[in-house]
Amino acid sequence: MALLAGAQRPAVGQGPEPSEVAAADTGVVVSLPPIEVSAARPVDPPSLRRAIGFARAYDVTGSHGRLRTVADVLTTATGVHVREFGGVGGFSTVSIRGSSSSQVAVYLDGVPLNSAQFGVVNFCDLPIEAIERIEVYRGAAPLGFDSPGGGVVHLVTGSAPGRWLRASAGQGSFGTGRADLGAGWHKGETALMAVGQVLRGRGDFTYVDDNATPFNAGDDTLRARINNDLTLTGLTAQAQHCFGPLGLSLTHDHLSKDQGTPGNGANPAEAARFRTQRDLGNLRLWWNRRRSLSAGAPGESPSLRVYVVGQRDRFSDRGAELGGVPQDNDNQTLRWGSQLFVPVTPVWGHAFELMADGRREQYAPRLNLPTPRELPLSSRDQATWGVADRWTTRGGRVSLAGSVTRQQTVDEFPGGSPYPGALPVPATQKEVWLTRWNGGGRVRLLPGIDLKGSVSRLERMPTFEELFGNVGGVRGNPRARPEQIDTRDLGLVALWTRHEAGRAWLPAWLDAQLSAYRSDAADLLVFMPAGNFQTVKNISAARLWGAEWSGRFAWAGGLSAELSWTRQWTRDEGEVAYWHGRELPGRPRDEASVLLNFARRGGQVGLAQHLVSANHLDPANLSPVPARALLDVHGALRTGPIEWLAEGKNLTDQHVEDFDGYPLPGRSFFFGARVTIDRKEIQP
Repeated sequence: MALLAGAQRPAVGQGPEPSEVAAADTGVVVSLPPIEVSAARPVDPPSLRRAIGFARAYDVTGSHGRLRTVADVLTTATGVHVREFGGVGGFSTVSIRGSSSSQVAVYLDGVPLNSAQFGVVNFCDLPIEAIERIEVYRGAAPLGFDSPGGGVVHLVTGSAPGRWLRASAGQGSFGTGRADLGAGWHKGETALMAVGQVLRGRGDFTYVDDNATPFNAGDDTLRARINNDLTLTGLTAQAQHCFGPLGLSLTHDHLSKDQGTPGNGANPAEAARFRTQRDLGNLRLWWNRRRSLSAGAPGESPSLRVYVVGQRDRFSDRGAELGGVPQDNDNQTLRWGSQLFVPVTPVWGHAFELMADGRREQYAPRLNLPTPRELPLSSRDQATWGVADRWTTRGGRVSLAGSVTRQQTVDEFPGGSPYPGALPVPATQKEVWLTRWNGGGRVRLLPGIDLKGSVSRLERMPTFEELFGNVGGVRGNPRARPEQIDTRDLGLVALWTRHEAGRAWLPAWLDAQLSAYRSDAADLLVFMPAGNFQTVKNISAARLWGAEWSGRFAWAGGLSAELSWTRQWTRDEGEVAYWHGRELPGRPRDEASVLLNFARRGGQVGLAQHLVSANHLDPANLSPVPARALLDVHGALRTGPIEWLAEGKNLTDQHVEDFDGYPLPGRSFFFGARVTIDRKEIQP
């Protein structure tokens, strides 16, 4: 799907009519008709171009009203690999430049979403209908973001100016249905926005069951996926206002989800269920002399953020279909924190930034089998201080930047049995200090072409599961050390705009990046089998290097294209003999995408081709999956305020897997309609 479809710029308008000129001469005010929008525009904000290292923004507005999730948008992102368990709304994780999913930090409007318990974020749980763009930082990230090794994914909500009302609904294959309703009001220095969404699906697609014998095709059969249904509801609301130079923003995001947990294809679970409820509150205050909401973007003004995130996860497997042991868990996580950010007025070409961040997280597990029982409470306190400096020569041809953060983490476990059957664990308090730093530079080679490079030292704290274990059979290791990752990259970025008339075959603009990177990871944590349990050890290391290329192009007639390609090599350098020298699992050597979109006032049509090379699903490289090339198409036809939508995914009906034994859907279709009522506010 073309990600640039929703971001457009006005085409060159026609000259005024004679009557309009006469009216202007007599002082009469004439209301001009809307200008037709027909060409895409770049979506990367200036902050991403200035960032250390390489970053991209991906427009999400073109995905509103369609059967898409945040994971679907990131599937075609440069340097990003998405792994899915299968089915609409199914569990999805992200890897950046070959990292593990726990080495990717995820933020919603500056609020961290990674939990201390597992450290992994499900990208299908994120509110796509309320998001304007997704920023992806590969490797190093700006001050104010954690970067635990792979990079950062930052989801940014937004509200269009004026008054708008949007509603959409649709139905698709495998019992999939979705609907959303949103409204916004933006006038002067006040903006309000609320978006609600519902997603349902049976997930009963057909897949190839290999009967747990992947090398014997003789016993393969076609089966329908069972216990793969989903019901998801979400609501995101935001209010913003400027009280003179003081700006205030208040955001609340709610998620409620109930889904089956089907297990793998050869051994399906018929009754296991998983339920999640998450609520996020985010209050941000900022100071700016321009007294404008548009001047309150993070990183531009002094700001204070206070947030709270509560999540409840309930997992039921009373028939012991998945883990071999009956389970019924009710676990709750509560996280709250604040962040102070202060940019300093530039002095002698230096622009300084100061940051202080504090947060606390509590994880409270509870068992309902055989009798209700509270388990020991785990907690984590973090305090982070950081400073960044950017020095730019007069004229802006050369820029050097760097930042350093110092983080104190205190983990506490009160003692006792962390799960049934485990020996009591003594009370534990562990204090760890981390230092993260990065540095980089940019040199303008030619107008619109820059050379960029960066180097970073990044670290990831162990999760509660890795430190203290869980009810699923993991014995924790309180002595586990943080993972350490050294990264470096070098490349070119280009932005070119055609100013002269004529030569319509040339794009109106192009935006391209070419980079090479290398990462060396040490003290990686590995789950090792130990009888009926798993233990956690710092025994792994890895080396990753690769090249990335991406290009965006747009023509004035409404045609736009986005191309990306990533080539990477990975090598396990750890101590496990039967893994050493192997490729890391789930990291394909080649991944590429081609997105084409043609949009006019009456509608649009788009095509997306996503290619993934053959790769392995296990660290010993014994479970290969073949290369795949998935083809998607979409179209829209506008009649007045109604837009009729149609899309098809995996049109060639390929049967593939991202996790060993967890099939992905084959060919599917979706049809829907979207109604938009928009009244723009014209600024004087």
